[in-house]
This record gives sequence, structure tokens and C-alpha cells, in this order.
Amino acid sequence: ATQAYRKLLPTEDVDVGDFDALIRILQTDQPLEAAAVSTLAWERYDEPRHLVQALTLYVSRSQWADVKRLLGQIDPAPQATRHALARLRKEPEFLRLAGTYYQNTGQHQQARQYYEAGLQASPQSSAMRHALLWLFIDSNDTVALRELLALHEPAWSQDEEVHDALASAYQALSLPTVALERYLQPRIASHQTDLLWLMNYADALDQNQQSDRAWRLRRHLLSAEWQKARQNDRGPRLSHAQARARWLTEEGLDEVRRLARTRLQLMQRPGDAGLETLRELLRLDRDARGGFSNAAAETAIGWLQDAGEYSAERGFLWHQYARSHSLRSNRPLWAEITVALAEKDKAATGQLLETFDERLPRYDRVNAAAAVGDIRRAQTAAFETQGDQPDDNPIHLQLTENLLAFSDHAGAQVIARQLDSIDEHEASAQLHLALTPRLFLDLRLLHIDRRSRLPQTVYNPSSEDALQAELRWQYPNGSTLLRIARRESLTGYTPLQLEQELRLDNRLTLRLDLGTQLPTQESLVLRMGGMKDRLGASLRYQPTRLDQFMVEHWRDRYQLQTGGHLGSGRHTALSYTHTYRLDAPTVDVGAFWSNHAYRRNDPAGLAGADLAYLRYLPPQSFPAGASYFLPDNFSFYGIQLTTNMRFERDYTRAMRPFAAVARTWHSRQGPGYSLRLGLAGSLLGTDHLSLVWSLGKSGTQSPGLTREIQLNYRNHY
Repeated sequence: ATQAYRKLLPTEDVDVGDFDALIRILQTDQPLEAAAVSTLAWERYDEPRHLVQALTLYVSRSQWADVKRLLGQIDPAPQATRHALARLRKEPEFLRLAGTYYQNTGQHQQARQYYEAGLQASPQSSAMRHALLWLFIDSNDTVALRELLALHEPAWSQDEEVHDALASAYQALSLPTVALERYLQPRIASHQTDLLWLMNYADALDQNQQSDRAWRLRRHLLSAEWQKARQNDRGPRLSHAQARARWLTEEGLDEVRRLARTRLQLMQRPGDAGLETLRELLRLDRDARGGFSNAAAETAIGWLQDAGEYSAERGFLWHQYARSHSLRSNRPLWAEITVALAEKDKAATGQLLETFDERLPRYDRVNAAAAVGDIRRAQTAAFETQGDQPDDNPIHLQLTENLLAFSDHAGAQVIARQLDSIDEHEASAQLHLALTPRLFLDLRLLHIDRRSRLPQTVYNPSSEDALQAELRWQYPNGSTLLRIARRESLTGYTPLQLEQELRLDNRLTLRLDLGTQLPTQESLVLRMGGMKDRLGASLRYQPTRLDQFMVEHWRDRYQLQTGGHLGSGRHTALSYTHTYRLDAPTVDVGAFWSNHAYRRNDPAGLAGADLAYLRYLPPQSFPAGASYFLPDNFSFYGIQLTTNMRFERDYTRAMRPFAAVARTWHSRQGPGYSLRLGLAGSLLGTDHLSLVWSLGKSGTQSPGLTREIQLNYRNHY
């Protein structure tokens, strides 16, 4: 019959019924030939149903070139009498198929126009509702998705065929609680044997921070699928390797189910077994051009992300999505933003945030805003989400932390310090005012009481009082800091300092600072009665997210607080830090080196008010030598290991220990060490407490043994 119809088609005796009969015969076993016959029928008889049939067959096999050819034959002219677009636009199924073509070739705006026209022509069509929902989901257009749900969800929720798409829409909006409560949990009893539906249900549980339930469900599904795969009809039970091969190549197994099985294996059996399954999937999934389907590629991306291989993930992203020229696929924002945040790539994070904002996953959106310093946006994002996610503990914690990061706070600090020859007891009070999300004012009141332990070295140490104001302005590519103070020690003086930090790119940061009459600690006498002018610059380079190099050079001009000039210094420092672990507890290892060269003036030239420093000298120590104020030239270097040190100053709800230990070498004083231990956390929920103990020997500014105990407390309000 097939051959007879084929011979009949070119003749004049053929009629439309013959075309229809041949199409019915071919469409099951030879769908592409059936599509070609449907195309011939449309070209001859100009009936929309033949075009719709051809498009249906081509779209179902992703033959986008053939779909493009057919759409190109349509006449868009309003007065067209043949192949007229105006006539076809009355066919909702044509509008849906044309929209599907535009969606799959990356032309989302045209797809939206066709889908919306189709929905207007057939408002009760479940297929049109599905199409429009999935267009916005796949294109990451959360703004349009929210508008669509606000307009149509009350009516569409009555259509059970659309419930899965509505659930996916809320998952795409990072609102899994809504998806679960409205559309998934009420229907779980009717889908107990549906692998794909249950896999999506497990994903929703995972997204809703119900990881234990998701894990148990996936374990059950994996066990059931694995038992099916190992069954050998009337033969011996298959081995694991044989079962895995059959699992992914079983005849009749569709691509979606194959991907679902692969995801189960990767999630529940990590390691070599999961990796072998992923390799087999990618081998089977390659198309004629050597590329992977979007779903297979994103399965691989998810595995790389779970394994922490962010550099490899970024490389795979570039390879896969550059290959498709962004036509076959939509950008996997969840993968891109995860890589950018994990690699602390502020430039990429900021660009993704500005471009997609609400389209980003809820946690990543908050973290991205915080990473680029946009605290107000982070607060807004967390606040908007918590209304629909009332039991989402991570989003509540993010909101709390970002509110605290922007909030005003007041605190106090007490330090007991034992230096080479004197004891210091320092007490201070601080007030932090967040004037705007990018402008901060800090006020500090300080008192230091000093007492001599070795009168033969320091006879009559002076106490010190200070009032300091600091204004910091942050902006996308850097920050500016202005600091002014009034200090009273040997006499009164007014420190003034300006710091400028500029991020040249996402790896390179330049810092400049200029100051006059700044406190200085090059020696005990300068610590109490000296000051300095400073000009410095530093360059920080981060070749990877785990490594950081810094080079710094600064010059100082030293004076007594009464104005007498003591000399100058040139300093150069190099350091390298490698972050072994980014998540708490963080671990950093590093090495550092610095060189310090001084030009010293003869103290014999000091006279008048400058002789006030003599109060520090024991009577038998007159006169003071040149080394009394400034040390000899020296080099200082060492290695250091730290953990969790950022929590000494950063808010943390849990109590966290932190520590730093260093082995040092001083070119004149010999080997030394530095040890710093502490504990930080919150007592009341909105406060921060840290207790620190430190011990050091042969540091850059203290030749002997130094001990310190420090208590810091601040409360946010």
C-alpha cells in the first residue's frame, strides 16, 4: 500500500485523501518521511492541518532546519491568499509549534509572542499553558513568570495537567515550599511508581532544605531501578558492571529516564561508580556533531560542582555553551553563579547579579549581593523570600546576617598587654553608624594606662587618651577611608589619614595611603611620645581563588609629638597566602618577608620642648643614643598558619575558635614566634563576643617577649 500511494502522489489522479492515507501509514515507523509527505500536501492544497502535522513531526525529532524551511514559506502579507500567516494564526497548535521552534533556537521574544497569541486563541489549552510556563522557566525570566502566575494561577490551578508545570515554576522562583504545599505533596499518592515525577519531588525537597527526606527517597528509587536493571530474563543475575551498561542502554529506555537514572547513581553512589556512570551517559549522549544535550551537560556540571571542581566546571561551561552558540540551550545560571561565588570572582558575580538579579537562585542572589557589597539588595532579597519560605532557616540566617552587616552597633574593648619593659591596659568604646548602605561612620574613645616593669629601661611612661572618627565610603570597584583623631600622650597631636583602595580587575587591587602625625610603634619611646608621616602603596594579586600575593612599599618620617625630627624609614614587604579551605573552619598558610631601613638623626640636636621625652629616661641613662628612638636596619621573615581568623571581627552566630601560629626570623634578634588563640561567637543573637590570647617573641616592633589578653564585645541594634 505504501508503494502504491508513493507512485500515486506525482500523478494528476491523486487527491487529498491519498496524502492523508500515506501520512497515517508512515508516521509511526517513518515519521520524517511522513513529515515530507505532509509538507507536499500543504504545498499543494494549502490546508493548515498538513503544515501543523509536518511541524509536529519535525519538532518532535528536533529537526529545526526543516521547521525553519517550512516557516520561511509562510507569507506574512495581510492580503496573502496562499500560505497566509493570517490564516495560520487562527490555529492554536500552529502557534504553539512555531513558538517551540523559536524557543529552541534561542529566540525567546518571538516564542513569547506566538505562545501568548496561542493562549489568547485557546485560553483553555493545557498545552499552551505548559508552553508559556516552560518558556519563562527555561529562559530564566522570573519577572515574566511572576507576572504570569499572578494573572493566571487562580484559574490554571484548577487544571491538574498544569500542576507539574506550576510546581516547576515555583521551584524556578526558588520558592519550593509553595511548590510542595500546593502542587506536589497533595498528589504524591498517585505517583508512587512514576520515577521522573518522584525525582522532581526529591529535587523540590532538597531545594527546601529537607535533604534527609530527599536522600531517603532517592535511595529507594535507586534500589528499585537497580533491581530492575539486574534482572536478566531467564538468565543469570547480572554483575554490577553488566547491570550499569544495561541500565543506560536498555532498549526502549528514553533519554529522560536515562538521565534520571544517572542522577540517582551520582547522588547516591559517589566516587568511582558514579563517575563511570557519568562517563557512560556522556558517551551515549553525544549527537552527530559531538555535542551533548543540555540535560546531559548540566548533569555533568552538577557532578563537577558537587565534587568542588569549580575550575573544571567553568571550563566545561565555556566548552559546552560556546559550542551551542547559546541557541540550543539557555544559560545555566545556577552553575555560573555558583562558580563565580566559589571562586570569589567579584566581577563575574556583579555582572550576573546586575543582569539577572531576581532570576538567580534565592541563596545565591543574597550571597552575590553581599559579595559585591550591595548589602541593601541582599537584605531586600532575603526579606522578599522569607514571606513565601516561612520555614527556610538558611534564608532567615542570611537575612539576619545581612541586617547585622548594615546595622548600627556599639561595643567595647579591653586589652591587657605586657611588652618588653612596660605593661599597658587599654580600654576603648566604639560606635558604628551605617549612614547609607555604602557610607559608614565609626567613632572611638580610647584610654591607655602604662606602667613600667623595668624602671632602668623606661622610667616614667605616659598614659594616652584618644578620640577618633573614621568615615568609609564603599563603591563597586573600591573604597575610600578618611580618619581623623585627637590624641594626648607626651603632648597633644592630631593624626590625619587618607586611604584609597581600587580594584583594577577581579584579580588585581591597588591600595594607596597618605597620613600625617600618625601613631608609631618602632620603639617603646616612640610608642609613647612619637608620631610619623606616612606615604605607602600596595598591590594585591589573586591569580586563583585560593592564592594571593601582596607587595607593599611605604616610607615614614619620624618625629616626636613635640615636633622634633628623628629620622626616616623605607620599608618593603612581600607576602603569599594560600587558602587550603574556604568553608569554616577556614585554613590559610602563608609566607612573608619584609625589609626595614632607617636614617637616624642625632638626638643631641633636640632642644627646648623636644626634650620632654627625657621623662622616659632613667636618670643614669643620659644622654640617649641614636638607637633609642629608631632601631638598626633589619629584615624580618617567616611562615604562618591560620584558621578562622576572620571571625575575630566578623559576625558569627555559633561559637567558633580561631588561631594563628607563625615561626619568624629577625635578622638581628634571631628566631622568634607568634601565637594567637581566640574564641568568637554570639551570646544574645545580635551581638559579637571575642576573647583573644597571644604570645610573641622577636617581632618587628618589640625585641623581647610580648603577651596580650583581649576582650571585644559589640551589640547590633
